[in-house]
Amino acid sequence: MQELTARIQPYVDDDLNEWSRVVTPAKLIVQYRDGQTVEARVDYPKGHPRNPMTEAEFAAKTKDCAAFAARPLPPETPDQLISTVGELERLADICELVSVVTATPS
Repeated sequence: MQELTARIQPYVDDDLNEWSRVVTPAKLIVQYRDGQTVEARVDYPKGHPRNPMTEAEFAAKTKDCAAFAARPLPPETPDQLISTVGELERLADICELVSVVTATPS
């Protein structure tokens, strides 16, 4: 990995730098040893209103983040969070959501 990171050359792209700081686009250019170049640009990150996640992407990200949480979470928390967020508009009190994310393992 260190060998790869030594070959990375970050720079500020003036085209991207003109955007507001509310949304920061990203651009990646990969140049292969044979000289071939591949570029990808993302103006709105996944999860932004202009690039929303699907329910499956949200579920996968929730489970991934929960697995690496700084404070261990009960095993049922990711599924409870996914379900509660899916019903957000119907919650009588936001405390229902807060209780899911602040649960402690027993």
